[in-house]
Amino acid sequence: MREVAERRQQLELEHEQALAILKFKQDEIKRLQRVSCTVVQRVHFLFDVLHFLFLSLNCITDDCMCNLQRALFSY
Repeated sequence: MREVAERRQQLELEHEQALAILKFKQDEIKRLQRVSCTVVQRVHFLFDVLHFLFLSLNCITDDCMCNLQRALFSY
């Protein structure tokens, strides 16, 4: 009988430890999901910035070409 009680106590302790580990892992998963979401948002923002920069570069290039053509044809 005593062995059964000791075994039960041991199993309860292991169960509590397993629950603590499970909670830790679940919290870690939630944290990683939040971090992942933040990273995705930053990547989208950076793509938007790059798109704007390429559009601006194209406008500047077009302006330079127009100015160059005007300068060449004005002589």
